[in-house]
Amino acid sequence: MDLIHVEKVSKTYPGCASPALENMSLAVEEGEIVALLGASGCGKTTLLRLIAGFERPDQGEIALQGRTVAGDGIFVPPERRGVGMVFQDYALFPHLNVYRNIAFGLPRGRKTEAAVADMIAMVGLQGFERRLPAELSGGQQQRVALARALVRDPVVVLLDEPFSNLDTELRGHMRQEVRRLLRNTQATALLVTHDREDALRVADRLVLMDRDRTDQMPELCCIKETVID
Repeated sequence: MDLIHVEKVSKTYPGCASPALENMSLAVEEGEIVALLGASGCGKTTLLRLIAGFERPDQGEIALQGRTVAGDGIFVPPERRGVGMVFQDYALFPHLNVYRNIAFGLPRGRKTEAAVADMIAMVGLQGFERRLPAELSGGQQQRVALARALVRDPVVVLLDEPFSNLDTELRGHMRQEVRRLLRNTQATALLVTHDREDALRVADRLVLMDRDRTDQMPELCCIKETVID
C-alpha cells in the first residue's frame, strides 16, 4: 500500500510569478526510506511542507495511509496527520532539556515516561536527559530532533536537509545513525537533500527532482527514480 500518495499537486506562493511545485506526483510505500534529491528551488521543501500540512496545495491531492489529507475541499491540519518532522535547524526548544524536548506535546503518565526513556536509549543519549540544546553538539541535537519525531510513532517521518549543519566527519556518522534508527523503528521516511551522498547512504530509493531552465520561466519538475542497492 502507498503510505504517501501525492497526485498532481501544484503550489504557487503569494507574490511569485511561477509555481514552486507544479503537477507533482509521488508514491511512497510503507516502510520505505525515499530521498528527494535536487538543487535549491526545485520544490523539495515545498513538497515536504505540503505533506506535513504547513502549506495548502493550490490543486491536486495528498493522501496518507489511504486517507485524503489535502485536496477536493479537504484539509487536515498538521497535528492530525500523524507526521513527524525533523527540520533543517532541528527547531529544538532552547529552554527545555533533552527529556522535555522529546516529550513535548505527549500526554503525561508512565506510558509516556517509558516511551521517552526507550527513545533516549535508542538514540544513545542516556545521561544527557537534563542538558539544554545549547549544551549539546550538532549531532546530539539532531538525535534529539529525530527522537522527538519518532517517539510519537508517526505515520511518516519527514526530514528536511537534516545533515546540512554538520561537519564532514560527523555527517558520515549521522547518515548511518539516522538510517539505523529509521530501520529499527520500521518508520516510513521522506528525506529532502541536495547532497548525493546523503541520498545514497540513507535512502532505499532516490527521486531526482529537477527543473528545465532552458527557458526563463521554470518548467514542470521532472522526476526520475532510482532504487538504491
